Amino acid sequence: MEDFLSEKYRNQWNQYVSGVKKIIVKRGAIDSLFTVFPVIGIMFSMYFVVRQIGEGNASLGDFAYLFSVFSSLSGSFLSMVEDLAKMSESEAAIQNYNDFMATKPHVVYKGLLPIETIETIEFRNVCFTYPETEKMVLNNISFQLDARKKNAIVGINGAGKSTIIKLLLRFYDVDSGNIFINHVDIQEYDITKMRQAFSAVFQDYVIYSLSIRDNISFSDYSDKDNDARIMNALDFAELKDDICSRTSSLEAFLSRDFTEDGIELSGGQKQKTAIARCAFKNAQVLIMDEPTASLDPEAEYGIISKLNKLYENRGLIMISHRLSNMKMMDYILVINDGKVVEEGSHNKLLHDKKQYYNMYTVQAERYRTGG
Repeated sequence: MEDFLSEKYRNQWNQYVSGVKKIIVKRGAIDSLFTVFPVIGIMFSMYFVVRQIGEGNASLGDFAYLFSVFSSLSGSFLSMVEDLAKMSESEAAIQNYNDFMATKPHVVYKGLLPIETIETIEFRNVCFTYPETEKMVLNNISFQLDARKKNAIVGINGAGKSTIIKLLLRFYDVDSGNIFINHVDIQEYDITKMRQAFSAVFQDYVIYSLSIRDNISFSDYSDKDNDARIMNALDFAELKDDICSRTSSLEAFLSRDFTEDGIELSGGQKQKTAIARCAFKNAQVLIMDEPTASLDPEAEYGIISKLNKLYENRGLIMISHRLSNMKMMDYILVINDGKVVEEGSHNKLLHDKKQYYNMYTVQAERYRTGG
């Protein structure tokens, strides 16, 4: 996955640099032309005027007048060059936008079934490799979760944990195998309605250069004017006091990109904002992919405890390589190299003394020693 993303963004960066180089070369050529030609014209004209003055056919006033005219024309030419360069830069940006809008989705939207509740989630013999890569991320993986309980997916980095969620939400479709919700293949469901049943916080969450109101309510924008609900979401994410100490308005921006009065958030506060957005939606099943990576252990424990209370009668799927809060989970999947290598409750997995036990004891020792 990391190699795929690195190559993807490397190619995009190379295309961007190539485009910038072309603009610089074009701008330099035009600058040279419109700088050299006026100078040559001025020199020729001055030579002609000086000769006319020497012959008594022109005055110094004529010289001064022509010099000012040519200087003005030269300035106009240079201004036109600047405008042409800006047009080239804007054209490149617009082309990027057009390319993005023309990108075809990875999934086929053909399902029409509505979805009322989510009771079970099943992966059956699922294999998946990211586009333009060769490594199989999920290798014939199978498992079933009770979507009304608190489930966790754990494992080392690169094991395939996040990929499971991306396939469940149909950011990609499987290469082979099937994914079922309530024993129905997810491709049979209306994809918009299916996604509305989930609320998710991802590792690569985004804080938009917009207002507090927009940043929190984007998950359920039809209720964006519900101030009390927004404040409850901020309180849930333990962000309310931080925000209220800096502004009294939900219209305040969470950046300084467009206003000097915007609020700049720390890494932990940004992650809490993403969690507040997720809590605002209040969906049937909450998905959290490394939801507390930027938080200290105390804040992490507080939010996980609240999540358990909020989703007491609904589903929770948490992806994490931190195991300190796994006691709160009903069921745990341990993923390694794209396969399920263990599954069960926290106590069962500790009793089995396999990979989960080893990961848990190593992390517990680090907490004890401060390592």
